[in-house]
Amino acid sequence: MTRLILEKEGALARLTMEGPARNALTLDLQRNLRAALSDLTAAGETRLLILRGAGGAFCSGASLGDLQGAGTESLGTTVSRQMEEISNRVIEDLQSVPFTTISVVEGAAAGAGASLALATDLTLAAESAFFLFPFAPNLGLMPDLGATHVLSERLGQARAMGVSLLGGRLSGRQAADWGLIWQALPDADLENGLETVVQSLLAAPAGMAPALRRLFAAARGNDLCSQMALEAEVQRHHLDSAAFEEGRRAFLEKRPARFHGPA
Repeated sequence: MTRLILEKEGALARLTMEGPARNALTLDLQRNLRAALSDLTAAGETRLLILRGAGGAFCSGASLGDLQGAGTESLGTTVSRQMEEISNRVIEDLQSVPFTTISVVEGAAAGAGASLALATDLTLAAESAFFLFPFAPNLGLMPDLGATHVLSERLGQARAMGVSLLGGRLSGRQAADWGLIWQALPDADLENGLETVVQSLLAAPAGMAPALRRLFAAARGNDLCSQMALEAEVQRHHLDSAAFEEGRRAFLEKRPARFHGPA
């Protein structure tokens, strides 16, 4: 069983997956992820969440040996229902939490584990890490948990088809070069690089990631005029915020903004 370890340090929360088979994405782990995200949201203290795996791997995806139909249901019916009721909800939860999320990938992020890593606001990886999409060529399945959406949007159809049809294994460096993730760092520099990103995000105004998620999601279906109208609506809220007032004062006074301390 893969367990989920929660650590909190003020506005920073860390969720670490730890278990055999490179932190397999079991149903219990998915339920625990949903519960942890719900609890962090309800508490209202978290501004940044780091999601990672223990033991030199991120997540190997579904535990294939545990898949079986329930009762008289076929395997496909049972697993599809579980995806609708649990697995897809995990991805939706990550996309709707009121704080910024980062996944940190070392070793394997495979199958649904890769989908999970790519569902956060930012994905950082060690250069030796890899993202693997074995669904079609090795299992006769389709990429899931949002992978077809993310791959096509970030890589374009040609590379998305190639990665999916050939079961492409992308190193951390290649994933960054192709625009699939934010950044790949030399293994020895991963923790220092992560700390730099963490400090930058914790110093920024709260609520930026949820607002950006809303705008970027809308942009996929909006024409330019509709998107600019939405930008104006969202911007109105931020222009009237204490964060912008502090940012403007800091700019005029030629000093760093202090969004989470005495202004």
